[in-house]
Amino acid sequence: MSSRAPDNHTILIKPLQGWEPLRLRDIWEHRELLYFLIWRDIKVSYARTNLGVGWALLKPVLTMIVFTFIFGWLTQLPSDGVPYPIFVYAGLLPWQLFARLVSGAGSSMVANESLVTKVYFPRLIAPLSITVVGTLDFVIAVGVLLGMMWYYQIALTAGVWVLPLLVAVTIAAGLGLGLWIAALNVLCRDIGHAQPFLIQCWMFATPIIYPTSLIPEAWRTLYALNPMVGVVEGFREALFRTGGQSDSMMGMSLIVAGVLLVSGLYVFNRIEQSIADTV
Repeated sequence: MSSRAPDNHTILIKPLQGWEPLRLRDIWEHRELLYFLIWRDIKVSYARTNLGVGWALLKPVLTMIVFTFIFGWLTQLPSDGVPYPIFVYAGLLPWQLFARLVSGAGSSMVANESLVTKVYFPRLIAPLSITVVGTLDFVIAVGVLLGMMWYYQIALTAGVWVLPLLVAVTIAAGLGLGLWIAALNVLCRDIGHAQPFLIQCWMFATPIIYPTSLIPEAWRTLYALNPMVGVVEGFREALFRTGGQSDSMMGMSLIVAGVLLVSGLYVFNRIEQSIADTV
């Protein structure tokens, strides 16, 4: 009769020390949970709807129609020589991706409270799943933009190669700010209530319904601290060659988005240890 010595495996749990923002190995080990959360978010977004993922197209289109009627037809705001509907839609695409990431990532810990308080997993997985779903909606909505460019007979320019970079900047800024809000929302639920209002105000501080040419030149450097200013202007410049000052603004957006992402990861990482106790 043979006997086998028991396995002597010891699991050592240590508090985080220093700067460990991503821990990609932990995320990879929990990748199945990430896939599950992505699939769940998709199902929850479009469950019991007749249009399903069609809402990813309809929401920006309806917003574009309303803005075109109010600001393009009634108010007669300029659009740098571009037809106003496509001018607005090109600005709405990156903005709605940014807003989706900020609101989704910001509420991810509270929304997943039952999961967070019961099992351990890298908390960053929750906002990452929102990022993937929001990016998928963005890709679907791009189809309408291409159709509008065909309708208005606007050819793609050589600057379209910049668009993936601008999308990456949008994701970095949205996820970074969302991580800040997620961490603060755990400590103070007032942040969650103020978040929709702040995002709405932020939209009007972004050149979606108007061009940056309306901003006084003396204020443009300060205005460009909004990371979405350079992204929106960059989108239009890459697609339509509007002749704006997108280069300097894009550089500012890249810097601010990087700061938001790095600082958001740091703050989220530091508070992650106590999320299960305070959420």
